[in-house]
Amino acid sequence: MCIWAAYAGPRKAAEVVHKMIWRSYGIWGGYYSGLVSNDNGKLYYGKTAGDTGVWDNKFKVADFPGNAAIFHSRTPSEDDNEWSHPFGTELVQLSEQGCFGCFSEAASGYSKMAAELLEAGYTFRTATTRHQEGDWQVKLPDGRPVHADEVIALAADKIYRETRDPKAALRGSFGRRPAEAVVQAVFEGQPDRVYIANVNQRVVLAHEEDGLALSTVRASFANPAAGDIIEIPCNTLAVIYADGRIEMEEFIPGMTICREVPANFREEAIKWWTGKKATPIHIYWEEFLSKFWKQVPELPDTRAILAYRVLDELLITGKLEQEIEEVKGYFAPDRCTHTIFNWKD
Repeated sequence: MCIWAAYAGPRKAAEVVHKMIWRSYGIWGGYYSGLVSNDNGKLYYGKTAGDTGVWDNKFKVADFPGNAAIFHSRTPSEDDNEWSHPFGTELVQLSEQGCFGCFSEAASGYSKMAAELLEAGYTFRTATTRHQEGDWQVKLPDGRPVHADEVIALAADKIYRETRDPKAALRGSFGRRPAEAVVQAVFEGQPDRVYIANVNQRVVLAHEEDGLALSTVRASFANPAAGDIIEIPCNTLAVIYADGRIEMEEFIPGMTICREVPANFREEAIKWWTGKKATPIHIYWEEFLSKFWKQVPELPDTRAILAYRVLDELLITGKLEQEIEEVKGYFAPDRCTHTIFNWKD
């Protein structure tokens, strides 16, 4: 899973999202980090294996101009710098947060899209022979794994070149092969806006530094307890503009989302966290959610949204505290970070 921040507004967007990522630093992420900004229609992007501190040592925020930007940090994956977000071309750059989830055929579908893109003349920067075997991997016809999000990005690039329509590009790429995820994107020629395609992840929207900002967690914002913070609904295609406008419409026509809220979810989640020490966030997902929500529907659901709501509440109220540990990287670099959560008695 990942942590990300997006902003469109009158301020220098890269500076805003950089501050947002540091506020939410460690909730997820820590192994791969990247930023893309949009200035006068030109995209500026830089990414690296490593946490946000590694990114800071390699890049300068001042080198990313413009009023729209996205910053993304993700958990361990397969390879080196190219497996960081964002992915794309000089026309489109995007990042994603989530997983294939209930879309069990997603990997084979993405592999088919990758083969189509190869035939159309595209090449994959993430193609690697250094990997772990698994049915969840997206692969080229020669068997080399590639990152699923690079497939989305190149498919979006192809459609955008043909149509100059960002919404059509997202619907024809991520919308064609959805996952339990949310995609954030910026497009050349669209310097004042960020696009969001959300299937079923938590996306919170707030007024930030005279513009609009998006993230997975309220903790990213300067005032996380503000009463006007809202969630972008499931199955929504949204656009935030630097002038403060927001557009929202249905993303995938007719998609069904399981919106079940189990009885006492919040109370049981808080009870689960109470007294926990040195607990990584993935244990919350693997232990609490799997036991509390035993009947997992074979369609996208709102578990991630509910889980993040409770985590946000506990962090904002000071019931949980984060502790950042330094650990060895998987491939590169040698240093990465890992977060544990401690209940504050």
